[in-house]
Parts: sequence; structure tokens; C-alpha cells
Amino acid sequence: MENDKKYIFVEMVKHEEDISGMIAYSLYKFEKMKFIKNHKNIFSRELSQEELIKLQNEELKNIEKYKSISEEILENTINLLMQPSIDELNKQKEILDFERDKLNKDKEKFKTDKIAGFMSGVWQSIIASMILLFVSALIILSINYKTISSIFFDSLNKS
Repeated sequence: MENDKKYIFVEMVKHEEDISGMIAYSLYKFEKMKFIKNHKNIFSRELSQEELIKLQNEELKNIEKYKSISEEILENTINLLMQPSIDELNKQKEILDFERDKLNKDKEKFKTDKIAGFMSGVWQSIIASMILLFVSALIILSINYKTISSIFFDSLNKS
């Protein structure tokens, strides 16, 4: 029987870091112990060696069931342990998404302000040029007022 126990262990546990296999083997042992205890309570006797071997051979058919349950236990445990970290990462992602959206809005506003600022500068330059032209014309007219007025009045007098 000792060889049979090792066989089931070897079937379930592939290497020393096979946590899933070890959990599966523990589940198998737990069910086996439960069956033996129930048998003793019902029939008031312990299982014979032949009955134990038969039970063990029947349990060989359930190795995949134990492995599946073991994987589910591991997955649930990992999820339970990782959930606080996942929640924190999701919270940080939300903050980063908010900041990214805020930066994108500021970038768009900057582009709009830059274009508006450029056009404002163009109009200021045009208006300043026109004012300069007008002031220059006034200065030229005032400097040459005598000449211009004499030409203007002379032409009026001749008519």
C-alpha cells in the first residue's frame, strides 16, 4: 500500500514547487480520511487493506477533479491577496487619466490662445503701421504747410 500512496502523490505533485499539486493531494487525503471516518461510523469497523487499495484506485480517477479544485482555490486566494493592489492601481490609473485629460485640455487651450495671440499681434502691427503712416503724413503736411497752402491759395486766386 505504501507504493500506492506514493503513486498518487507522484501523480498529483510533479515537483517540489507544485503548490497546486500539493493542495490537490491534501484535498485527496482529506476526502480519504473523511471516507474512512464515515465508514467506521456506519459499519463500526475500519477498512481492510483491500478496501483501502480499492478506495485508492477509485480515487486515481478523480485526480483531475482534485487538481481542478486546487487550481480554483489557488486562483481565488491569489485574487483575494491581489485585490487591494489591483484596487490601488485602478485608483492611480483614474488619477493619471484625470491628469492626462486635464493636460490635453490645457494643451488645446494653449493652441487656441497661441493662435489668438498671433492674430492679435498681426492686427496690432497693422494698426500701429497705419497710425505711424497717418502721423508721418501729418508731420510732413505741417512741415510743408506754407508751401502747400501757398500752392493751394495761388491756384484759387488764379481762378
